[in-house]
Amino acid sequence: MMVIDVQNSRLVTVVHARTPLSPAIDTWHNGFHELADAFLADGLTKAGVAAEDVETVSRTAVFVVEGLLTHPLPDAQRRAIFELISRPR
Repeated sequence: MMVIDVQNSRLVTVVHARTPLSPAIDTWHNGFHELADAFLADGLTKAGVAAEDVETVSRTAVFVVEGLLTHPLPDAQRRAIFELISRPR
């Protein structure tokens, strides 16, 4: 289960707020997304996601996780979302 707490929520909020103001944070943020996308793309490819869908599914997953970090939901709803986006396509 993914632990969502106030510190994670604040970190995501602060990074997104400061990205336009700080080249260093912008660089870090973009690098984080590139790394997360690469890990997800590898896992999605190994899970059998069609090559033409990997980038879109990966980005969708990152946006979902960021959204859940900044807008927590009850465990059952969060689990349903993760199960939906992790189904093989």
